[in-house]
Amino acid sequence: SGPATATAGTNVSYPIVVTNNGLADASSVALVDVLPANTTFVSLVQNSGPSFNCTTGATINCSIATLAAGSSSSFTLTVAVSSGATGSISNTANVTSATPDGTPGNNSSTASTTITTSADVSILKTAASSVNAGTSLTYTMTVANNGPSDAQSVTWTDALPAGTTFVSENQTNGPTFNCTTGATISCSIGTLVNGASATFTVVAAVGNAIPNGTVLSNTANVSSTTADGNPANNTSTVTTTVAANADLSVTKSGPSTPTVLGFDIVYTINAANNGPTDAQNVSLTDTLPANTTFASLTQNSGPSFNCTTGATITCTIPTFANGATASFTLTVHNTNTAATTVTNTATITSSTNDPNPANNTSSASMTVLAQIPLLSPSMLLLLALALSAGAWTALRKI
Repeated sequence: SGPATATAGTNVSYPIVVTNNGLADASSVALVDVLPANTTFVSLVQNSGPSFNCTTGATINCSIATLAAGSSSSFTLTVAVSSGATGSISNTANVTSATPDGTPGNNSSTASTTITTSADVSILKTAASSVNAGTSLTYTMTVANNGPSDAQSVTWTDALPAGTTFVSENQTNGPTFNCTTGATISCSIGTLVNGASATFTVVAAVGNAIPNGTVLSNTANVSSTTADGNPANNTSTVTTTVAANADLSVTKSGPSTPTVLGFDIVYTINAANNGPTDAQNVSLTDTLPANTTFASLTQNSGPSFNCTTGATITCTIPTFANGATASFTLTVHNTNTAATTVTNTATITSSTNDPNPANNTSSASMTVLAQIPLLSPSMLLLLALALSAGAWTALRKI
C-alpha cells in the first residue's frame, strides 16, 4: 500500500509486509520491488520479523533462506518523487519462494499514487534607499522556486514608477528567461525547476524634474500556473527617496571703467543651472544700491523669467532646467551727488537643494567720479570726434 496522493518533489513511503501464511516453512524467499519512473531510492528499513538480506537502488532485492510458517517481516520503502513528475506513479512488490505456493494471487501487491504539484515561487526586489534626480537607479530582482515541485509558465513583471524611464535590463545568473522591456518589464520561462533561481538588474533613469523628497515606489510580481502554497512572497516592493540637487549660479558685472555723477550704470546679470537636476521655484533678486533708481531691465536670452521691477528687481521661473542659462541687462540712474563707490549684488535661490551655495550671489562695484577725469591728447581727440559725430547727428534731426 501507499499514499493516494503525493506532491512532486516530496518523498513517498510504502509499507511492505511479507508473510508466510502456509503450514510449512518457505525456503529461498525473495522480495523484489522495481522503483517506478520519476522516483529515486531514499531508504529501506526493516521494521520487524525475521531478518532479510537486502540490496537497494533502482531495484530492491531482499532475501531470506527460510521464512517460517506463520511468520512475517515488515519493511518501509521510501522514494523521492521527481519535482517534475506529473500524473501518477505505480509501485509493485513481488515475493517468490522455492517452496510451492498454493495461493500465488497474493504474491504481488501494487500501490498507485496520484501526483499533485505545488511550487513556492518568490521574488525579491532591492534598490538604493535614495537617488539623485537626473541620475540612474538600479533595481535588482531575484526570482526563485522554493519547491517542492517544478514551477510551470513562470512570469515576473515590473512596471517602472512615474518619473523614470527604462534604460536597460540584464539577467546576471540562473536559467534563461525571455524578456520584453520598456516602461513595463516582463520576463518568462517555461519551467523553473525546484531550487532554481535567477537574478536580473533593471536600470531606470530618474527624471531631472522630480521634486526633492519624492518617493519612488516600485513593485515586482511573479506568477506561475503551478499551484503556490505561499503567495505572500509573490510580490516585492522597494521605495527610493529622490534627492534633487541643482547648482544654481549668478554672475554680475558692470562697466569696466569708472562713471561720472549723473551717468547711468549698466549691469549684466547671468544666471545658470549647472545641474544635475532641474531647479524648481527659482528666484533672481537684485536690490538697487543707495542713490540709484531703476531705469530698465531686459532679458537677453534663456527661458523666460517673470520680472517685477523697482527698488528691488525680482525675476522668477517655476522650473529652470538643468543646463539652462539666462542673461539680463539692468540699467540704473546714478543719483549720487558726490564721488563714491556703488556696489550692486544679485542673488539666485530655489526650493531645490543647492549643493554649492557659494556661487548663488555675485556683486559688481563701480567707482563714481565727481567730474570727467583729465584726458590724454589722444583721448581728447577721440572725444572731439565723438562729439562732432553727435553734433552732426543732432543737426540732421533738426
